[in-house]
Amino acid sequence: MMNVLTQIQLTEEQKALLEGGEIVRFEASWDEFTDFLETTDYRIEYCNGEIIVMGLAKALHEWLVIRIANILSNFYEGKDYFVYGSNLGIHPSPKGKYHDADVTVVKGNIDFWGNSKAIITNPYIIVEVLSESTQQYDLNEKMESYSEIESIQQMIFIGGEPQKVITYTRTEEVNSWLRTSHTKPDDTLVLDNFTVKLSAIFANMPSIPK
Repeated sequence: MMNVLTQIQLTEEQKALLEGGEIVRFEASWDEFTDFLETTDYRIEYCNGEIIVMGLAKALHEWLVIRIANILSNFYEGKDYFVYGSNLGIHPSPKGKYHDADVTVVKGNIDFWGNSKAIITNPYIIVEVLSESTQQYDLNEKMESYSEIESIQQMIFIGGEPQKVITYTRTEEVNSWLRTSHTKPDDTLVLDNFTVKLSAIFANMPSIPK
């Protein structure tokens, strides 16, 4: 099998897309993906037989990531729940998919995948901050992958322009999720067992040009 590093050569146009915050996709096997994961400097994921190469995150995206991570960390202070950033890998199935959530909450001890100390199999809550380039991927392919993980109890998707939060909360019925969309400042979100106003999530959000 040809090594993926030989197969994948980013063109200048593709590099420019990544620098502008876009994503680039390549067809590849799972084994090729795991080889590439060990050597690449890019943030990459694997879904439906493709390597998804992530471009640079924009400033507003990163502000929202830190904001929701701080809110969740305050919620769980002193409890047996732990909040992690986007470099923690998530492996949804025995073989074939791999993702990096923007924020991950783990209940109790981490279950690592294989011998890894950076890829987990038991996220409790995942958060994705939506961007124009990744929104469709996050809300479709990625959400479907997350829904297959039995440990996940809630999926949170945050958009900054316009301001909105979409939550998917697992119900007692098998493979059933409650979808709630929040778009008004006074809307009350239920995040796990806590509540927060939509306005509180976006409070003091910086004005950053697109």
